[in-house]
Amino acid sequence: MDEFEVYENGKRQEIIFFDSEPRPVVIGLLIDTSGSMEGIKMERAKQGASAFLQHITEQDEAFIMGFDAFPNLMQDLTKSISRLREAIQQMQPQGATSLNLAIVEACDIVVDRPERRALIILSDGFDTVQSVTEGQAIEYAAQQDVRLYTIGIFDTVNPVRTSGFDTMNRGEMSMRAYSDGTGGRTF
Repeated sequence: MDEFEVYENGKRQEIIFFDSEPRPVVIGLLIDTSGSMEGIKMERAKQGASAFLQHITEQDEAFIMGFDAFPNLMQDLTKSISRLREAIQQMQPQGATSLNLAIVEACDIVVDRPERRALIILSDGFDTVQSVTEGQAIEYAAQQDVRLYTIGIFDTVNPVRTSGFDTMNRGEMSMRAYSDGTGGRTF
């Protein structure tokens, strides 16, 4: 371990343990079920979430949470892909968007787990309820060592647009902030 050094707040830290072996993951799939997701966006979110389930290994566990005006745990932690798929198919769009509170509640589900922890968020935008701010949700997830991976489901209003983030709207900026603030990625 002489090849690199780790610093925290400008102070060199001793590396006691380093492991590159794959570890199980506990995953929360958070799917926006607000009214703005009606129609093709809801279908795309369901398809994307179902496709993601193919990548879950037998060592991993996952749960499904929908969020509209309030977060709704549709399927608690399980290794059963069929239960997860069932929960995804039951989702129906309605109401406002309480994404920030959903992130906090989802972090609480995985916080005591020793596995790597990740939340996959499929949404078209930003929190419209604001019972928890975007900054508070990001900070809470980062403190709990939960990575946020966001998948934006946006209208294709501008057909010449070459990537999802050439000209970001407010929803795209929020999706990027969640990922950037926790070491995740935005898609």
